[in-house]
Amino acid sequence: MRPNDASHFSACAAQEARQAREARLRGADQATIALHNERAVRYQAMALRLQRERCTTLN
Repeated sequence: MRPNDASHFSACAAQEARQAREARLRGADQATIALHNERAVRYQAMALRLQRERCTTLN
């Protein structure tokens, strides 16, 4: 996986979402949970953008 590859960002999004769930389960503060959720959303958005760009360049 390369850092500019959509699958890289999708994996990062999954990891951050998992960290948010784990933080929630262990009773972490809301700021920590929100941080992991925000990172997950940003990584997923980047993955989708890269996928869209790839589809556009292929067509």
